Amino acid sequence: MNSLYDAEGKIQTERYKSIREDVHIHAPSLTIKEYLLNIKDNPQWLSKNFQQYRTKGNTLFFDLQLPFHNTKAALEVDQSETFLVTYKNKKNSIDEPMILSITWAIHAETSNDAHLTVELFYIPAEGIFGNVKELVILKGSRIQTFRESLWNLKQLIEAQLSTNES
Repeated sequence: MNSLYDAEGKIQTERYKSIREDVHIHAPSLTIKEYLLNIKDNPQWLSKNFQQYRTKGNTLFFDLQLPFHNTKAALEVDQSETFLVTYKNKKNSIDEPMILSITWAIHAETSNDAHLTVELFYIPAEGIFGNVKELVILKGSRIQTFRESLWNLKQLIEAQLSTNES
């Protein structure tokens, strides 16, 4: 899975770091993809750290609120690949910590089981205090935010499928 991109050479991708988390979901891969593409309903399962969440067309906007740190993001949905859903940054500025992309990779295992991996590419906090804050607080908080989101999505999908089967 490689969602790091530089379409026009305007983004210094070497400044970005990534985190990756995954979960197993008892659901068809197409069902999972439908949930990921239905960005208006993302607040049902995204971690509480995603604040000020809103959508406009194919773009989602949010503030990723971490302890002592806030990152604003405007991401556009890219569904051009069958088993990937990527939310790509629309900003051209690299002057502030920001999110470049969030990629959701769906790995179908059986007709009713899939493994979902999420990968976040972001600029970590910089400077002397930023580096310490990144190591001590922010990286762990980012990881926990995406673990919580994956778990919430898993529970939502599996509960919905269980209700539909009844």
